[in-house]
Amino acid sequence: MNRAIIALILFQSIFFIGCHQSDRGILNKTVKTLNSLDRIEYKASRTLDDVIIKTKDTVICYFDFESNDTLVGAKYQFATQRYEEIYNGKNGFSVNREHGLILFSNQPTKESLANSMFMINSLHRFKELLPAFLKDTSASIARQKDTLINGENNYNFAISFKNPPLIGELFRRQKLISACNLLISQKNLLPIQITYTFAGEPGSLKTDFLETNLKATRPDSIWNLEGYPEEYSRKTYKEWEEASKTRISGQVGEKAPDWKLPLMSGDSVRLSDFKNNLVLLEFWFPYCSGCVESIPHLNEIQEIYSKKGLKIYGIEYTKFKGNGIAEYIEKHDIKYPILHSGKLVMNWYGIQLAPTFFLIDKKGTIVYTSKGFDKKELVKAIKNNI
Repeated sequence: MNRAIIALILFQSIFFIGCHQSDRGILNKTVKTLNSLDRIEYKASRTLDDVIIKTKDTVICYFDFESNDTLVGAKYQFATQRYEEIYNGKNGFSVNREHGLILFSNQPTKESLANSMFMINSLHRFKELLPAFLKDTSASIARQKDTLINGENNYNFAISFKNPPLIGELFRRQKLISACNLLISQKNLLPIQITYTFAGEPGSLKTDFLETNLKATRPDSIWNLEGYPEEYSRKTYKEWEEASKTRISGQVGEKAPDWKLPLMSGDSVRLSDFKNNLVLLEFWFPYCSGCVESIPHLNEIQEIYSKKGLKIYGIEYTKFKGNGIAEYIEKHDIKYPILHSGKLVMNWYGIQLAPTFFLIDKKGTIVYTSKGFDKKELVKAIKNNI
């Protein structure tokens, strides 16, 4: 082999090795950039194509890496129009605005935080994963043609794995990935799109990282439960899980799930407070024709049987915070107490239409139920159990 050919082979080898190192160099610079962040806010546009569910959503994500937290190394807030999830470095809690519910944990675990539905595809999670990808000698990292998005060039990498890594948990199932496609901004070396391809089953999770802000801050009030409306119900995650286990089919003989709901008068009522009473619950919503028709009859039943120990409560389950219900109560002359924000309780009781009635005895057992109002049968059941 002559010297010219040998020189050419050596040049090509050096060239390709140099390119390989340069490509990994870009990814190492991305790791360095992610590790240098004090805080970051971005909009994550996610597309999940899974064997169980296909969905698209958008969430605003905020990480404060200056926190002294030892579990995940950051305080964070995930926020959608109806939902928030927050970890303040000590306590974790989620806020469901639609249901007026706060679930919290004073002793969250690293595993529970890492398996948050929004953490799995976050830049914080990727900051942990990318160094592991680079250290995996069996992984194939290939630079693709640069991709132009919104007039800006982006590095494009395809990473495939012989030993699929774990990215986290979705829908109570651990997710391993066989490949990762990565677009990195040439401007700031931050990922702008990550697509994970699931291993062992069809499906993928693509996330676009938009409107990145490295100077964003959050008010102190968001990190504490005291910053949220007092009327929101507050439960520990454990209490919520236990309550979910008590979801019923709505049949006679079942134990009625306990609940605490706000009265229109401003106080709150708990079902378990009435162990010495027969309790009639009506699940309803405004302008439901059957609900309107039952009002005068329930007023009559209230007048007759409340003196004998019957408690009647109407549970409205569509209008959070009771908006507009006070005017409706006055207009239709409802004389029995009305509870609002009952959507979660409606789910526990398996309500499918309104009005639905439950008669609950002193032991907390359902002794009568009806979809629709049947005065004769209801009065009969009250007389037999009063």
